[in-house]
Amino acid sequence: MPACYCEFARCDGAKVSVAAFNRHKREDKITLFQSAVNLTEQIARHQEDTINAHLASGGRLGDNLPNQDVRPRDRPPRLETYQHMVHSRLHHLSIIEKEVGTLSDSVELGLLTLGAPKSREDVFPLSESSAAARDISSKLSSIAGRSPEVQEAKKSVSEQLFALMHKLREAKTCWKEMQSKLPATPRLRTPSTVYDTNSRSAPILPNSDPIIQVTIFTMAVLQVTLHLSRRGCRFLLGMIGLIVQLALLRNGSSLSVQDQKLLSDFPKDPETAVKHFLRNSKEVIYAVCPKFSCQKLYAPSFYASSPVPLYPAYCSHCKVKNGDSCGTRLTRPRFFGDVKVEVPIKRFIGFSFKDYIASLTSRVGFEEYMDQASAFDARDQTPMRDFFNGKFFRDFLGPDGKPFRSTSGPEGRYCFSLGFDFFNPLSNKQSGKKVSCGVISLVCLNLPIHLRYKPENMFLAGIIPGPKEPPLDASNHYLTPIVDELVEFWKPGVRFSQTVKCPEGRLIMCALILVICDLPAARKISGFASYNSEHFCNVCCCRLSKPGLQNTDFFHWEIRTDEEYRNAMEEYDTALTDESKEEKFRKNGIRCSELRRLTYFDMVNSVVVDPAHNHFLGLINEHFTNILGLRVKPFREGPTIEIKFSDATQNLPNNTMKGIERREAQNETREPGATTSTLCGHVLQPNEMEAIHMDLQQLLTPSWMTSVPLNLGQASHGKLKADQWRALGTTHLAIALIRLWSLTTANDERSRKCYEVMKVTLSLISAIILATSHEVSTANADAYLDHMLDYLNGIKRLFPGYKLKPNHHMALHIHRYLILFGPVHTWWAFPFERLVGSLQRIPNNGKVGDMEDTMAYGYARMSNLQTLLSTSGCPEIIQNSRPLFEALFCSQLRDRVQTIVRPEMLSNRKAEVAGGTQRSLPPDLRFAFTRSNIEPPLRALLPSTIVISGLIYTTSNKHSGNSCAMITYGDSPEPIPAQVVYIVRFRSSAGPLLTYLAIRCHKTAFVTRDPYLCFPALKAQLWSACLSDLELVSPSQVVCHYACLPLNFEGQELVVAMSLSRTIILYCDEEENVNSDE
Repeated sequence: MPACYCEFARCDGAKVSVAAFNRHKREDKITLFQSAVNLTEQIARHQEDTINAHLASGGRLGDNLPNQDVRPRDRPPRLETYQHMVHSRLHHLSIIEKEVGTLSDSVELGLLTLGAPKSREDVFPLSESSAAARDISSKLSSIAGRSPEVQEAKKSVSEQLFALMHKLREAKTCWKEMQSKLPATPRLRTPSTVYDTNSRSAPILPNSDPIIQVTIFTMAVLQVTLHLSRRGCRFLLGMIGLIVQLALLRNGSSLSVQDQKLLSDFPKDPETAVKHFLRNSKEVIYAVCPKFSCQKLYAPSFYASSPVPLYPAYCSHCKVKNGDSCGTRLTRPRFFGDVKVEVPIKRFIGFSFKDYIASLTSRVGFEEYMDQASAFDARDQTPMRDFFNGKFFRDFLGPDGKPFRSTSGPEGRYCFSLGFDFFNPLSNKQSGKKVSCGVISLVCLNLPIHLRYKPENMFLAGIIPGPKEPPLDASNHYLTPIVDELVEFWKPGVRFSQTVKCPEGRLIMCALILVICDLPAARKISGFASYNSEHFCNVCCCRLSKPGLQNTDFFHWEIRTDEEYRNAMEEYDTALTDESKEEKFRKNGIRCSELRRLTYFDMVNSVVVDPAHNHFLGLINEHFTNILGLRVKPFREGPTIEIKFSDATQNLPNNTMKGIERREAQNETREPGATTSTLCGHVLQPNEMEAIHMDLQQLLTPSWMTSVPLNLGQASHGKLKADQWRALGTTHLAIALIRLWSLTTANDERSRKCYEVMKVTLSLISAIILATSHEVSTANADAYLDHMLDYLNGIKRLFPGYKLKPNHHMALHIHRYLILFGPVHTWWAFPFERLVGSLQRIPNNGKVGDMEDTMAYGYARMSNLQTLLSTSGCPEIIQNSRPLFEALFCSQLRDRVQTIVRPEMLSNRKAEVAGGTQRSLPPDLRFAFTRSNIEPPLRALLPSTIVISGLIYTTSNKHSGNSCAMITYGDSPEPIPAQVVYIVRFRSSAGPLLTYLAIRCHKTAFVTRDPYLCFPALKAQLWSACLSDLELVSPSQVVCHYACLPLNFEGQELVVAMSLSRTIILYCDEEENVNSDE
């Protein structure tokens, strides 16, 4: 027994029981606590009396108080607060118990008067009680303590609260069951409201001086495009104002009334000025459930005319029907001064699709473009030049059963494609912090190709917040806002109060035709299983186990249907437990997708395989890197060691004998005559890599073509982009491999193997060139399929140990999309990837939750600024500055269109000459005029640059690659490679300005065989390095650029010329025709 020295019983060290010792100790604590309380109260009373006496004598609170009798520095005795904490927690529990009792009474009364729902849209009447019960549960969970009294009291309150929540849950389940038996509420078939677009056509700064309009426009451009800081904008604005004032005072000391008004109206704050100038996009800030597996979106509501948004306090989403709600807290308190406002913990900014359509229809000329796009003969068109020539759109019907074209009625009918992708906003792909954000964007397919993919014409629906990608079907919640609007745009449509074409108003209907993204994102948005799961293909019924990825029997694959896709989604959605959902998913490989709400959307055909990812980042990258061995450390095979084994002793155990037999079977063998291995991933040797590097340095290409790393295969060049793999695979490496493995005279075993590898490689490149042609036909698609099957079967034959990847399987389905949707450049994912690059370049603070908002608002402001010049309300003085504005954006967005717009896609072939000085003609040029029977001028402009159909051609002394031009010349049925030596512009005696190009053509090469002609899809040929005499041609004879590589073959100096027109048309009679319509 312990010795007790308590003050309560004055034991003076006497031995007492443990229970008595603890009781005496508690009593001592209570006594000490009470004495401390008394001392505190005494000090407080004394201070109060002293202050009152001081104030009564006329003193102020700031004066020094008289000396006090109580010693303020005396410390109270040390206290033990355990008993105080126990009492405090018991007190809080008693308050919570009263709240539970009050809520229970309210719920009992509500259950008695609950009634039945009248429609499927009715809200459960006791939802507020459920939210209050969750609040109480949160308070109760925050009270912790090991005291028996506290635990017993908390258990009692928890049991009462659990019983109450159980009643609410059962009542809600019965309510939902009654709702499910009610008929669905019919949707309105006519637009109930008119979307007001009058503000879109309103004049911008109508009563302002043109100087002020230009100044504010300059501020907006610097702030939005070049990201000039606020301090820099203020300085520049002040300096412009000072310059204006000095200019006005230059001619005299007095100012006119108009000048005085100009200076008084001159803006002082750049932020305020830009806000009055730029139209803000309409957006909705959604509250997102912070729970990673949920991420349900909740739109705000507003009370009366208050601008403060109101959000639910807790997430009520149920993953399974009649299951438990999520219950995660959605908001947190934030103080604005003394006002407390509940703001979302996690948010998502969704922009208005209606506002985007209003922006398109308020721009001069855009409606005419969009209406004319689908105005064509519905019969089969060959070749197909755009998405609208494809079979899918020709058979696509609107909600009224008529073809979905603007010519079918007075309303506007427009088609859209949707891009869905995830990216790292911090741009550090190789190392550093990994953050993943998503982007949802749309493109209007009715716009012509030269306008379709400009950043200002693309719609950013929203940026999915990070730091990680939403799991499984949680991505559906972020699609809900845009799908809601698309459902309304399909039926009944949206009526706009006015457009540029229809000032009295117009009904507009929109349809989502295509979803374009890489394989992982495509599977998330469509609700399909991952590409490395058992159900790896969302187009056909092939499985990983049977027949597997190695199966290339394309013509016997069973294609899925939209009906079975939707039935599988319905099965998954109606499952009542997580286990049954998982069972349905294992059976079908399909979850739910928000896109199924679009009744017209084809879940199989409309979620396409993107060629940019599949062909360039997938097949070309995989083939040259992992099959041919385009890597840092090339494979070097050591000498084969022949190992001989003596006869095994016969009396060894069976297990030992099996091991010896297995060792003997592992002895390496090699085909006779082979000097090195051609194992998968180790084909290219170091000397061949050196030759490829030399070809990369010598190959001449035009400046618009994407540059490639000269140290290919080294880690220092980093990760290559899709366009770089495209240029490497279809141009640089194609030329180099034929030179390496076809022009050689060697006839050993390895050379024969490498020649077979080259043919298989060129089958892949030919297939990709045919698929990416800017004009396609059914014969193109069939030829693509034949080349791709030859490639896959060749890989299986040459490298039996290689396992085909999902990209190889999906590549065969692109044949289907070529027939359905036409040329891939009109719908592939390159523009969406450039949009991601634009978002990454917007400055942000790097904080997850903030940078997504910054990028979204920054992109919206930039789009609004770019569309400003095309609106009818733009001031004339600002419209006159369009050339300067476009020059700025062209320098900011280099190659934004040139990688997708080739000359053959442009209807007009205008030639624009840049610069040049008047000078006498050189003798060789004058002689060329004489040979062409053209009267030479005395003096002419000799510029070094000319722009033909949007592409830059220069003289050879300025840029060798840009001077390489394919020319239709003489009686030749095919274009001839030539070099531009002079560009001549002069005024003829008849009056008009004439422009000619002085060229030297490559002469025909006389060789026994031209291996490049064996692969017609490449459009490459050997020509002599010698050039002909100077000839004159008109700009209309220029077809395209070509890539040029000098080489030596059969003792001759030759060049390989590969046409870069990228347009190949095959017809059903198997004749190949090259379109020279550029």
